[in-house]
Amino acid sequence: MPATHEQLKARWKTEDGKRRLAEVVARAKKRENWSFVLKGFPFVDEVENGRDLRGANLTGACLTAADLSGANLTGADLLGTDLRSARLTGADFTGADLTGARLFRCLRRELCLHRVLCDFVFLDADGKKRTPTGRIFAAGEFERHFAGADYITFTTRKHAESRMRISFVLPEYIDPEDVEIRLVRLFKALDEMNRALGGPGLEVDEGNAYREAHVPSGVLA
Repeated sequence: MPATHEQLKARWKTEDGKRRLAEVVARAKKRENWSFVLKGFPFVDEVENGRDLRGANLTGACLTAADLSGANLTGADLLGTDLRSARLTGADFTGADLTGARLFRCLRRELCLHRVLCDFVFLDADGKKRTPTGRIFAAGEFERHFAGADYITFTTRKHAESRMRISFVLPEYIDPEDVEIRLVRLFKALDEMNRALGGPGLEVDEGNAYREAHVPSGVLA
């Protein structure tokens, strides 16, 4: 029978668990192999690659540039954890709490974020700019933004049958909310210029998760 969540968390509270976790963190920050540190630790044999950090308490830990690729962090506590420039490719964060984590430029391909808990994160280089601003993530919003690349699409509105769609894929380390704010400012400036020249006004939709913006035909030419 697989270990329960309580059992997974309890093993890290022992002296042996604390020692092993400290060594894992130290080696991960140096991007050295750390799976052998957990050999013989309770329930590690349940994780095929041995990179078993399920239920670990990493609250506030400094894991800048750490190699956590392939790690199983199911149910782990990562509140306020500094993961800037960390390697998270293939990591499993199922049920983990990432509220307040610093995630600038971390490599995050093929992540599992099922049932992840997250109210807000920090995506800027200094780890001080809260995302989202003035609110918390809506259900599923964090997963949509963080699991894969975001994109912005410009759509011309002159004729439905001849609309042109231009999509820009955002690099993983760019805050999509910041990009949206900058685009809206750009469109407002273009709107003023377009109207001053006697042209039609711009129509900007700030709406959905994919940041789709509508621009009259020719404006981007």
